[in-house]
Amino acid sequence: MITDIASNCTRDGLLAQLDDAGLDGQYDFVYLPVSFETLATHGYGIVNFVSTQAAQMLMTSSPDSVSFSDQRQGFE
Repeated sequence: MITDIASNCTRDGLLAQLDDAGLDGQYDFVYLPVSFETLATHGYGIVNFVSTQAAQMLMTSSPDSVSFSDQRQGFE
């Protein structure tokens, strides 16, 4: 999850920021929820990286804006 996204940021803008950070081709899913009433973002986005290394690269460059979820899927 990426936090602290500007309310006027678009999905294309977020993709451009990821690409500019050297992560072009390192993700396969991006979700940036927006308010239907104001068309403003909610301040966070969800990105699925294709490798742990790509996610760690973003976490290293933006430690206050990125969080890694615990692996819980598939565990009882």
